[in-house]
Amino acid sequence: MQLYPLFEDFDRVHNGYVSASQFKRVLMELELWSLITEQQANLITEVFRVKKGLRHDVDYPAFCDCVYDICKFEWRKP
Repeated sequence: MQLYPLFEDFDRVHNGYVSASQFKRVLMELELWSLITEQQANLITEVFRVKKGLRHDVDYPAFCDCVYDICKFEWRKP
């Protein structure tokens, strides 16, 4: 399962960050959002949240790497 391409579609400036709503949309597209509670979703978003200027975005490469490590996926391999 490739996670990066879906996030990269939202990352227009290619800086490795998406908004929290974009993060949620990708997880919904992957049909993962419905598998977790709202509290779990908030916790995941908070763990990978970074402050960028006045905004708080989500560091999706760190999230993807964490998922790949937990699931024993090869990095960026289908």
